[in-house]
Amino acid sequence: DSQSNSDIVTTSSTMSSGSAMMLDQISSDECPTPITKRKDDDCDLQDLTSSSKKQCTKIIKEEKIKND
Repeated sequence: DSQSNSDIVTTSSTMSSGSAMMLDQISSDECPTPITKRKDDDCDLQDLTSSSKKQCTKIIKEEKIKND
């Protein structure tokens, strides 16, 4: 069980970092006011630490839709 947990955390961390970076770039390009978006991103990042599983699912879903 311990090993499984470790694997999940690692995957979540890696995915979050990649998604956050991508989202940051897209937001900067889309929004003329990156300051507001940045503040939101900061909150998101903090929330990720609290519930990476929940947040990760949200990010992945958004990315999937965008890719489609």
